[in-house]
Amino acid sequence: MSRFYQNARFDKNLYNLQCCAKDFSTALFLFIERSRKCGYNKDRK
Repeated sequence: MSRFYQNARFDKNLYNLQCCAKDFSTALFLFIERSRKCGYNKDRK
């Protein structure tokens, strides 16, 4: 019983991790796009 519960919890954590990774990559992409539009790379040099 507890073993099944642990597996279920692990699957849930893995699923959450995948969701977080997807959100993070999307946020990073949007941040880079916004930075490029604002001329962020130009100001850095």
